Amino acid sequence: MSDFPVSVVPSQADWNANKKYAELANGVRVAYIEWGNPAGDPLLLLHGFTDSSRTWSTLLPHVRDRRVIALDLRGHGSTSAPETTYGLGELAHDVCLLVDELKIGRFDLVGHSLGSLIGQIIAAYHPEKIRNLVLIGSGTRAPAKPGSWLFENVMSMQFPLDPRGEFMNEWYANPFRVDAAFEDASRREAANIKSHVWKGVVRGLSFSDLLPLQPLIQSPLLIIWGDQDPLFVREDQDVLVSAHPRARFVAFEGSGHNPHWDFAGRVAEEIKAFAATPR
Repeated sequence: MSDFPVSVVPSQADWNANKKYAELANGVRVAYIEWGNPAGDPLLLLHGFTDSSRTWSTLLPHVRDRRVIALDLRGHGSTSAPETTYGLGELAHDVCLLVDELKIGRFDLVGHSLGSLIGQIIAAYHPEKIRNLVLIGSGTRAPAKPGSWLFENVMSMQFPLDPRGEFMNEWYANPFRVDAAFEDASRREAANIKSHVWKGVVRGLSFSDLLPLQPLIQSPLLIIWGDQDPLFVREDQDVLVSAHPRARFVAFEGSGHNPHWDFAGRVAEEIKAFAATPR
């Protein structure tokens, strides 16, 4: 199943060379990484806005016992970027088509930021697919309303983007230093995302409110948050926890929007312990 040894995560330079591709029924060509133990319990990883499967390279060494599938969302990484809408529903549909194509069955889903919103939709509408749901840097509504920092910056962007420009420096600001090769590759991939994808995703997020969906999410839920997250703040976590009083909530002190970068080992341990909890 894996194109590289189980004990070795691809280097940042080799990441894209290890991707596989699936032609979905809706015409989207999805790139994905498949890694770990082919006989392990499936673990599906969904990245955030402007990221790719690469964002999980920090986590992979800690979940080698699982069958891991990490895809590039529509318009991101090496997945095709059709000139169409980029709402959460469309992105969730792509994921479900890939899961069916790979015949994964039930799986644990870990979503970060945009990926966590997609995960909520899948858990709400396809509860039969989800065993456990893990939300990292999440909420019920993205901070992308008209007038917000994200909306106004993206809608006024000048393309092509400079990977080291002012916006990207702010976008990649992080309380902890990350691997230079990882950050450089991530910035370049984000800068290469097409303008209609940047704007399409933000437009889709600007009117998306997932609070009404929360009663439909019945799978066991783990919420992971960095207490320095500038995008999904404490109030967003309070809303999630209030909607899911039986959820496990873990705050990482000092971490920002990417706890899986800052504390990959600890995040992995939380995920593994949660998945192993008897229900």
